[in-house]
Amino acid sequence: MKICHYPDWRSGNPYQRLLAESLRSRNLDVSIQDYAPFPFPLLRSALKLKADVVHIHWINELAAPILWSKTAPAASAKLAALALDIMLLRALGKKVVWTIHNLLSHESGNAALELRVRRLLARTASHLIIHSESALAQLERHYRMPLSNKASIVPHGNYDCCYACGEADKNRLAQALGLTGQHTVILFFGAIRRYKGIDRLLRAFSRTHAPDHRLIVAGNPHDASIRQEVEQAAASDPRIRTRLGFVPDDEVAALFALADIAVIPFERTLTSGSAILALTLGCPLLLPAEARILDVANDTCALFYEDESALHRLLQGLTKAELGPKRLAARVAAEDLSWARVAQLTEAVYRASS
Repeated sequence: MKICHYPDWRSGNPYQRLLAESLRSRNLDVSIQDYAPFPFPLLRSALKLKADVVHIHWINELAAPILWSKTAPAASAKLAALALDIMLLRALGKKVVWTIHNLLSHESGNAALELRVRRLLARTASHLIIHSESALAQLERHYRMPLSNKASIVPHGNYDCCYACGEADKNRLAQALGLTGQHTVILFFGAIRRYKGIDRLLRAFSRTHAPDHRLIVAGNPHDASIRQEVEQAAASDPRIRTRLGFVPDDEVAALFALADIAVIPFERTLTSGSAILALTLGCPLLLPAEARILDVANDTCALFYEDESALHRLLQGLTKAELGPKRLAARVAAEDLSWARVAQLTEAVYRASS
């Protein structure tokens, strides 16, 4: 069985590499490719590579030509072409699997039209992979269609063996950031984008009166305005420390080892690699209440808040003593997300899809 995953988004995120390696360990032939050019990007790719299974992950490049349409008839024609692309694949006996990572693209410029694209893909794919039961229920509500008959729950795997941290690395980074063992350290890690709620976090933290608290913002700002916003917040509040730009692998584990809690104030998502990474590295989570949809974090390893005021109150009251027991619980939660289990469940989808 030859499987092709689309598109190739391995740069900066080990998820696809780890999934492919775990499937190869089960003697499956897996490659990771970018979409072929339009028209019929899926059919052309599958025929060229002689793929038995086309596994779609992120659909940005598939949706873009439709979303860029200048008229409604043009958009409808391109939607029909995408449907034909998938139906031709299936008529040739190919299986089309789609892992739905998000309800919509995080910064969609045309949410209504993108929803049409996603509903079309959900209808025409052979099988769907969803990361949690809660996410499946939300997708059915949002897409206004039943999906359970063709959906399988396959969790997002953990990041074991991806990031290592020695004591020297941790101490060196602590010195660079001006951290001591007396500080309660709150970490925001990952690409810094609007949908991740960085503005809400900065406002809530700046309102706290906790002299021993430190907020580390580490990651690559999406644009100059976000960078400026973070830098201005750090200039106004000396408790905020930044590591802006690409974070090298040897610093990732050190950041989480220094952190007492990782805060991920995102909006509208069905899964979070950053949350899985934090759990893998034994770091508790501070999440919006809607993040319960991930089905990976619970009250033993996470704190939840309803709104910005609640976030402020939680940040104000955080203590190292409270967070210490949650570290072990975070690691326990990650251990249930092994790639061996993910590969077994994913292979079952490939063999069952029709």
